[in-house]
Amino acid sequence: MINLPETFDHAGIHCYRSPADPSTLLYIPGTPGPQRAADGTPMISLLRFAPHAFLQLSAQWDVSDAELGALLAALAARDPELDISAVQLARAPIQVERAALELTGPDGKPAELQSSATSGMPPYTALFNLQLTEPQQAAAASALAGRAGVLAVRYHASLTGRCSPEPIEQAGDVASWFGPLRGADHFQVVG
Repeated sequence: MINLPETFDHAGIHCYRSPADPSTLLYIPGTPGPQRAADGTPMISLLRFAPHAFLQLSAQWDVSDAELGALLAALAARDPELDISAVQLARAPIQVERAALELTGPDGKPAELQSSATSGMPPYTALFNLQLTEPQQAAAASALAGRAGVLAVRYHASLTGRCSPEPIEQAGDVASWFGPLRGADHFQVVG
């Protein structure tokens, strides 16, 4: 029998042992991220046509193969006697209700700009397309230029398969989607 932990967290991914199979860890994705174009850039556009501005953004909430590999490596490091080849990883039974694009105002409180249904299955893609006011445009542009804590995508979901569904909320800061590379070369600004 495999001695898996009851729960295990790594890089924002939460795992728990399957009640049906002690060799399986069920995982809940961590921070949402962008849908990426073929060249790897986030699929985000800020279109400016004075006096109007439009923000288009595509987000996803999933765990990549590389993240699953890192999760297995972290499990192996935690318990060198664990037979990693016998460990199964599977998505937890999640139902995503919606995703929301949020803008944090000067008062420090997030306000929902737009809500979107998702694709309903992994990678739970959510698309946002909205017109921005001038203050919202300035704030969104600052987030795309790397200012943290301004623009976020929050997924609202529930963990099913238990007596009563457990609510899950997971948010991703849009500023973090660009990594060390910032500026107009990494998202589209027209106008």
